[in-house]
Amino acid sequence: MGVELGIWQVRYQNIELPWLRWWNNQGDFLKTDGRGAIAANRSAIATPGR
Repeated sequence: MGVELGIWQVRYQNIELPWLRWWNNQGDFLKTDGRGAIAANRSAIATPGR
């Protein structure tokens, strides 16, 4: 699939926190919110081994 899960350090409300983020082989963060994530999950489930 060419996707990796990694840790991304961010400052939120003046607190430094680690967040889990998905990115592709080019290092671009993948959309993980709302309908885009749901559609991607459904697609992955519908086409196993992809």
